[in-house]
Amino acid sequence: MHEMTIAFFENGGGSVMEVSWSQTPGAKPLVPLSHEVLSNKVGCGYQHTPPPPPPSPPQPCDGNSLLFEAFVAPKFNYQSLKSAGSPFETIWNGWTPTVQHREIKADLYYSNDAKFVQDIPEFKAMDHYVMRWRGQIAIPQKGIYTFKTVSDDGSMLYIDSKLVVDNDGLHGARAKKGNTEPLSAGKHDITVTFCE
Repeated sequence: MHEMTIAFFENGGGSVMEVSWSQTPGAKPLVPLSHEVLSNKVGCGYQHTPPPPPPSPPQPCDGNSLLFEAFVAPKFNYQSLKSAGSPFETIWNGWTPTVQHREIKADLYYSNDAKFVQDIPEFKAMDHYVMRWRGQIAIPQKGIYTFKTVSDDGSMLYIDSKLVVDNDGLHGARAKKGNTEPLSAGKHDITVTFCE
């Protein structure tokens, strides 16, 4: 017996739903699924095995560093970070981090390909990955602040879930700046995303 799940929706107008099967390669034509091969074990003691949960964020949360996540070769349209959906969800776009830890207490500053591998524990990829840093930034005094990212390829920077720097897309090393709205002194949420 093998698990099978079929999903269907009907919007308007006529409605049809047919499922047939055949062995490949084989001479038999496609035939409708029947009770002879199907068995309903849902609700009869059968337990579906869920995928393993993503690793828990490293503890303790020391309040002095960002939570870093790297997703190596996720199913992703590398043309744009915007296609990955909201970066504020705990589980971003359904991905499981390949690497996850509190950021080492150093600048978020990787000047070339090798620096990522050199500076990030357990990270070895050179291409096809997405990264996210999340946490808070301490604003020293009330005012409007300018942030800048330099990235190859895309990067996005958010303060309090509001986009400040849009450096998205496929491109060589490129700088983009953006200004915040007036910020009060104190801690504000910061999220930075990057794709290669």
